[in-house]
Amino acid sequence: MRHLCFCEIKRTRILEDNDENEVCVPSAVLDEALKAMNKVVPVKSKHSYGKEYTNFCEWKKRKHAKGINKRIIFAYISEWSKNAKSSSVLSCYSQLKKMLSVKENIDVSRFHQVSIFLKQESVGHRPKKSKVFTVENMERLLDISFW
Repeated sequence: MRHLCFCEIKRTRILEDNDENEVCVPSAVLDEALKAMNKVVPVKSKHSYGKEYTNFCEWKKRKHAKGINKRIIFAYISEWSKNAKSSSVLSCYSQLKKMLSVKENIDVSRFHQVSIFLKQESVGHRPKKSKVFTVENMERLLDISFW
């Protein structure tokens, strides 16, 4: 059963799942908590993380899925893995895991089958080696660009 608590300071309403604990949080504390939670997602990547979360929510709507459990996460990741490299799937999962933790208070890392699936998908994957300029390449580039 959920309890509602109205605080005297700006009458903040808080829902608490635990029957035994009724929690009352003043709005100033709530504001500070929200600010701190917004810092959990890296600032530079916030757009990317938000986009992944939005994609997941839209996918759930298209599939008529309600709530979030391991089967829904598994299906989403499995579908994603059919068209993407394992490194992209891992990145997607990581971003989604963080956003679900922040937005929905759901710890996806406890869905162990999803982690096992991701590990199996990445078996045999060889990361692409980035090409790096050698000293000779840099010297030649500098010689060409100055003449």
